[in-house]
Order: sequence, then structure tokens, then C-alpha cells
Amino acid sequence: MKKDAEIQVVGRRRYEDGQEDKTEQTFQGRFYRREGRFYLHYREPAEGGQTSVTLWAEPGRACVLRGGPFPSRLTFCPGQVLPASYQTPFGALPLEIAAQSLKMGLTDQGGELEICYDLLSGGKPVSQNRLTVWARPL
Repeated sequence: MKKDAEIQVVGRRRYEDGQEDKTEQTFQGRFYRREGRFYLHYREPAEGGQTSVTLWAEPGRACVLRGGPFPSRLTFCPGQVLPASYQTPFGALPLEIAAQSLKMGLTDQGGELEICYDLLSGGKPVSQNRLTVWARPL
């Protein structure tokens, strides 16, 4: 059953030059489980309005899908390097995701998902990342 939820997203990045940054955002969205997979849907600010974001997670695998004029698809499977789809105003940017860990503490009552991964471009490291998402049904 789909539930209204508060979804908090925290992203931490450490770039190859040593710089670090952190983003933290909270959204109103939807949270549910279907066939063993948890889904979170929300809309986030984007150029020209808002874009739809869907995050799904199951044991050992997660994916973030963004819609809008610059869609992206990031898939995380620890121990694998997977291609990522990321559109920019200048065309597609070829990236790879090397997931280090995926900790899923989601239940029907909400919970936390943490993904640690390296972002690569042309096989070379761009940044080390930690994405933490909390879902709290309203």
C-alpha cells in the first residue's frame, strides 16, 4: 500500500582533489513495498520546475531514476561497476558507478538506506560518495 512519507536525502561527496561537499534535502513523497522491493517517489527542484525521482531498493541492489529534461539512471550493486546514464544540456555524460556497500534498513514502517559508491568517468575516479535516504511515513 502506498503511503505518504517524508523523505530525507543526504549526499556526501569527496572529490579526487580532496574537496568535500554535502547536500541535504527533505521532500514529501510516497513510500511502498511491492514484490520485495521498496520504492520511494518524490519531486525535487530542477531547471524550469520540478523533476520526478524514483528510488527503489532490494537486498544487494538499488537504483535512482530521475525524469525531466535531463534524465539520469544510477544503478548500485556492490562489487560491480555499472554504466550510468546522465543527461546534460550538452548531451549524455558517460559515467560508471562502482558501489562499495549498500545497507538497507527499510521496513513497511520506513527506515534508512545507505549507499557508498565511487563515481567514475572513463574508468577514472571522479568522487567517493555516500547517499543516505530516510523514509518516514506520515
